[in-house]
Formats: sequence, structure tokens, C-alpha cells
Amino acid sequence: MLAAGKGTRISRHIEGKPKCCLDIGGIELINRNIKKLKILGFNEICIATGYRNDYVINTVSDSLVTFFNNPFYEVTNSIASLWFCQENIESDSDLYLMNADVFFNGEIFQKLINSNELVTMVGDSSRKEEADYKFNWDQNYILKKYGKELPFHDISGEYVGIAKINKDFLANFVNKMNKMILQGDYNCWWEDILYKLSFENKLNIKVIDIKGEYFWAEVDFVEDYNRIVEYLKSNQEN
Repeated sequence: MLAAGKGTRISRHIEGKPKCCLDIGGIELINRNIKKLKILGFNEICIATGYRNDYVINTVSDSLVTFFNNPFYEVTNSIASLWFCQENIESDSDLYLMNADVFFNGEIFQKLINSNELVTMVGDSSRKEEADYKFNWDQNYILKKYGKELPFHDISGEYVGIAKINKDFLANFVNKMNKMILQGDYNCWWEDILYKLSFENKLNIKVIDIKGEYFWAEVDFVEDYNRIVEYLKSNQEN
């Protein structure tokens, strides 16, 4: 779980608090995510911190969580945060990656768990006009284009911010990450590892389209936070 970013687009609305530590109805978003992952059967959770590292650590109180700090978060991006976590990436287990500020429905993650593809990312075709990070996939749900500046006619849906790397592909993924870091590509997203592998090795990245069937939100703007709060007001969670 990646929680190193500062969240400049919303920080002035939340007094500089880490986005993942926002209260969403009696529980912090990051603690809700940990609770949901434990219900789904995850028994080891790694969190990459950076911005207000101590605040995030003090917010989380769970023995299953291992923290890794990216002290260079201001001059790097999520690939560097993931690089600091690599000692806990186990070669015999699938790797699940998500941004800590994503509010997700358990069924979304279950679909990811059920996937047998080498690489699976989650998209939502119901969110095109509102999309922040855009995906384009073909009729076989293979990712073709991606980016914040993707023109509207190319948008298939929005990236949900959750992905899975199958254990059979994990060594390739980690090797590419290390090569990129050594080459100085530390100021890009961790997803760029997959995009480069897709281009260089003809890797097919499978997209699971949740089609608006399940609620989710990534807290980039204050409006995203408000969507979560409104959702919880009308939907009971266990």
C-alpha cells in the first residue's frame, strides 16, 4: 500500500494531513483499507510512507503492517516508494498494489484475487468524463493506452488504483523496477514498470472493468472525499 505522497491538490483543504489518514465516519481511510484486506485473507501488509511518515505510522495500529519509509518522497514518485519495500516482496506470492488513499469495495478486490493473468489492473468504464488517470483497453480488455492527458475519444474508463502482479511474473517485474531505478527513472509511477514491460516485452496487461457496479474513490480532490462521506451515510458497512 503506497502512502508516501503529499497530495498537493487537496492538502490545503485538510490542513496538510495525509490523505489516507482522513476520517471517513469513525475510522481513518487507511485503517479501513487494512481492515478490508484482513477480511479478504491478507496476513501481511506493507505500507510505504514518506510525507508525514510519523503521522501515518501513529495512525495505524496493526501488527500485520510493516512500514518502509521513502525519505526522498519530495523528489521521487511511487516507483521509489515501492523500491524501498522490495525486501518484503515474496517470490512465491502474488503481489497486490494499491494507493492508500483509495476507498474500495471488497468485491472489487475479490475480482482481482480471482484473476489468473500475469498482470491485472482495475478500471471503471462508468467514469470517463470524471476520470483523472485514464485507461484505454480493447475488446479483450487488454490495456492499450493510459495517461492523464488521454483524449476523450480514447478513454475506455478510469484507473481505479489497484493492481495485481502474478507470482509467475514477479521476478520480471522486480528486475525491471531495479533497472529503472539504477537508470535514474525514480520520478515516475510504479505503474510505469508495467507500461515499459508491455512495450518492450509485449506483455499483455489485463483490465478488470467494474463498470460502475461497485463504489470506489481515490482521494485526489476534496470532492472525492465528500463522495466517500456521502456514500457511507447511505450505505452500512460491517
